[in-house]
Amino acid sequence: MTTAIMTRPAARTTVAATNPEYWCAPCGTFHAGPCATVADRQLGDFLARMVREADARVPAEPPGAA
Repeated sequence: MTTAIMTRPAARTTVAATNPEYWCAPCGTFHAGPCATVADRQLGDFLARMVREADARVPAEPPGAA
């Protein structure tokens, strides 16, 4: 029994693939991946919104107080 090995041509590399760094305006540096500053800001915005929503559900007066 014989086995045939099939190969694929090598994928072309682009300039972006060989040098994936980009200028990040929020933190003013270069990155090869996602910016931690932007992720931290997004997390802070999300947590602040969750706190506001939770505070809105708390009644103004305790039950039974009148």
